[in-house]
Order: sequence, then structure tokens, then C-alpha cells
Amino acid sequence: MFPLHIAPEFLHVTRLQLVECFVIYSILGWLVESAYMSICEKKLTNRGFGFGPFCPIYGFGATIGAVVLSPFRASWPVLYVVSAVGATIFELFVGRLMQFFLGDFWWDYNEKPFNYDGIICLESTLGWGLYGIIVVKWLHPYTLFRTAMIPPLFGKVVCFVILAAYMIDFIYHVLLALHIDVQQSITERSMQAAALAREKTTNAIHLVGEKKDLAIEMMQDKRDMALEMMHDKKDLAIGIMQDKRDMALELVHDKKDAVTGKVREKRQAVLNWYREHRWR
Repeated sequence: MFPLHIAPEFLHVTRLQLVECFVIYSILGWLVESAYMSICEKKLTNRGFGFGPFCPIYGFGATIGAVVLSPFRASWPVLYVVSAVGATIFELFVGRLMQFFLGDFWWDYNEKPFNYDGIICLESTLGWGLYGIIVVKWLHPYTLFRTAMIPPLFGKVVCFVILAAYMIDFIYHVLLALHIDVQQSITERSMQAAALAREKTTNAIHLVGEKKDLAIEMMQDKRDMALEMMHDKKDLAIGIMQDKRDMALELVHDKKDAVTGKVREKRQAVLNWYREHRWR
């Protein structure tokens, strides 16, 4: 039996330190693999999924592996075998997962001997065993020692900025992998928004025009009613004035006739008196 024990430096690891280790290992993994592939292909090669220097598969693999493999750190042969087998299984799982969701994976071992579907191969398995020893024996303890010196607030801010930038980069490339043209989608949405804005503007103009026509029609109706009322009042006033004038003329004629009658009576009375007294 090989001894199983957890090293003291693994017992008091904070969640922030695990996140910091994940970020560091993701960047280191990108650097190592990009440098290795650049040497093999004799040209600069970006082994990341996006634009930035970040390979989360190394971050997850190294961080989880360092914690899971720590009980085996006392025995180099056992640590090597467990690291090689565990990392190969993890690589196969991630590759299948990416094939299912994205239709492809980020690496290709088809040209390597003893490969399986281009996802895993003997060369990478042997390399994972060596990487496991380096991570568990030296890299992870040193990383924990250094991250413990980082002020928590500074560590949180740096990790948040790096992870946020990577998530934007990752989502953009996932959309491209799913054959979704981000620029075209933004253009289409902009055109749809512009068409909707034009439609709303046109409807608003039509509504304003209809309200304007309705207001003008109502003003014309009120003006016609006012003019009709003025004409009615004018006709009524003229009728009343004509009635009063007729009544006044009739009254004048009546008074004139009465005066004329009285004058005639008085004149007849005078003539009669004169006739009576003329012969005396």
C-alpha cells in the first residue's frame, strides 16, 4: 500500500486562492502549449480558443488535479501513473463535451501515434504524468505560497477583470463556432430597431396629423355654430326692432288720427259757433 496523506499547505486554502490558481494555471498552460506547438510547427501558434492568452482546461485540470492528487504526492511512481490516467480521462471527457456542444474540440492528435479519435494519445498521456508531478510537487505549493501574499481585494479585482475579459472572448468565439455571425446579428438588430423606430415615427406623424385634422374640424364646427348663432341672434334682433318700429309707427298713426279727429271736431265746433253768431 502507498501512503495517502494531504500536505499541510493544502489544508488551509481559501476559495480566492483556488480562483487565483485557476487563472495562473490557465495562463501558464496557454504559454507552455503555445510555445511547444510554435516550436513543432516552426511558427507562432495560438493554442487558445479565443484571442487572449487563456486555456481554462489547464486551469481546471491543474487546480483540480493538485487537490485530488495531493494524497499521492509521497510516492512518485504512483503520482505519475494517477496523474497520467486521470488527466487523460479528463481530456477525453472535455473533448467529448466540446464535440457535443460546439461540434469540435480545440486540439487534434490524429497525427500522433496511438491516438483515440484525435482526442487523446500516448504522447500526451506520458506528458500528463510528468506535468502532474511538477504541479503537485513544486508548482502548486509555490503558487499557494505566493498567492497567500497577495492582498485579497487586489486579487479579487485582478481575477474579476481577467475572467470577465475571457468570458466576453469565449462567448464571441462560441457564437462564431455555432456559425452565428455576431457582426451580422448586431447589424440585423440595428436595422430592425431602425425600422421599428421609423414605423413608430410614421405612426406618430399620422396620429398627429389625424389629431390636427380633428382639431381643425372641431374648430370649423364651432365657428359655424357661432356664426349660425350670431345670424340667429341678428335675425331675432332685427325682428324685434322691426316689431318695435311697427308698433311705434302704429302708435304714431293712432295718435295722429286721434289728434286729427280732435282738430276736426274743434274746427267744426268753431265753424258751428261762428255760423250761429254771425247773423246776430
